[in-house]
Amino acid sequence: MKKYTARKVDELGRIVLPIEIRKQLGIDENNPVDMVLDGGKITITKSIPTCVVCDSQELVRDFNDKPLCNTCHTKLTV
Repeated sequence: MKKYTARKVDELGRIVLPIEIRKQLGIDENNPVDMVLDGGKITITKSIPTCVVCDSQELVRDFNDKPLCNTCHTKLTV
C-alpha cells in the first residue's frame, strides 16, 4: 500500500485526490465517489451506479434522474 503526501482541507472542506489515485480508480472529472466513515478512517471509492429497484450494477442508466438497470427499465416501460 502506497502512502501519498498529506493533503490540506480547504475552507469549504474539500481535498484534492492525487492524479495517480484517480487514474488507478478510473475516476474522471465530475464522477461521483462514495465515502464511508469507519471509526477514525474515511474510505473513498469510485461510485458504481446501482439500480434503485433491484440493486443490480449491470447495465445501469439514468431514468427520470434515478439509476435503473435495463431489466427494471423494460418492466416499467412495458
